[in-house]
Amino acid sequence: MLATLLGLLVLHPATATRAQAEEGVGLSVEGVQRLGNEVTGWVVNRTDNEVTDVRLLIQENWFWADEKHPGDDNPGRGTIVRVPEPIPPNGRIKFRYELTRPLPERTDGTFQTDVKVMSFTERWFEAPATTTRTREVPATTTRTSTTSTRTIRESVVP
Repeated sequence: MLATLLGLLVLHPATATRAQAEEGVGLSVEGVQRLGNEVTGWVVNRTDNEVTDVRLLIQENWFWADEKHPGDDNPGRGTIVRVPEPIPPNGRIKFRYELTRPLPERTDGTFQTDVKVMSFTERWFEAPATTTRTREVPATTTRTSTTSTRTIRESVVP
């Protein structure tokens, strides 16, 4: 049994790594509310970089009134939602999601809405490197009547 468990840990190390990585991810979801079929909240960017393509997992978790004797038909569900706008460094953006179908009204339990960041793209803005461009510029000298060509080096920031 222990060998099987160790084998699973060796075969699937990303599970533990992913859980540890989520702690310092830099994005959080705050102020989640569900009113009727609408879920709202804030996605907070705690990084020093712009983030785009944020994908949220919105879960409607079902909790049975009698957890010792749950029913057979768990109505909980989840969906993935993309936040279309970029979130500036150390900024936040409000999200709003309309449930595609209403939650069933039941008396044998309750729903709890949970929203998590599934993925995002972080854009690093680095100062562009200085490039050197060489250009030939004809130059004339006043002392002689000859025309010469000299090389001028200039630094250009793209």
